[in-house]
Amino acid sequence: MSKMSRFSDPSKATPTKCMQCVGLRKEKTIVTSSTDATIRVRDAETATRVYTLSTSSGAKSVAISYEHSVLVGGCADGQVRLWDLMTGNQFPYQTGKDGHSGGIFAVDIPHNTKPKSDRSTQVITASVDKTIKLWTSSANFLVCIRAWTSHRVLRSIAQSLTVRPKCGVS
Repeated sequence: MSKMSRFSDPSKATPTKCMQCVGLRKEKTIVTSSTDATIRVRDAETATRVYTLSTSSGAKSVAISYEHSVLVGGCADGQVRLWDLMTGNQFPYQTGKDGHSGGIFAVDIPHNTKPKSDRSTQVITASVDKTIKLWTSSANFLVCIRAWTSHRVLRSIAQSLTVRPKCGVS
């Protein structure tokens, strides 16, 4: 039996219809979001579920920090949610009045992000509202510190540490 075939959830009467996004962390953790409004964290070696997180509107995208144990989910309601990957505890950050007006299809965490009080957490999001937003934590809110608009719905993002390409986003 292949590892992917073991991803069906025996506790459900029917299998999950769709895995929307998969994130990997140092080849030890697999994180998936699906249409049933859950995020599942699994051990990559055994495909065993470590824990399941619930979101009110469903997470369309997930990302994992490479340096730190941060899991971020971009949700269908336009909200960004962050969790401690090791414990599954949600960080208290909420997107404020600058949130997306449509579902978030893509999220990423810049490589230097660290969720400590002495250093802010940053998140990049792309949404069906045709915007890309860069967020940083402040008190219990994620504050939008930069926004770009596009003429198209944005379904993916990627970051570069060294290259600053010109693209159709202003």
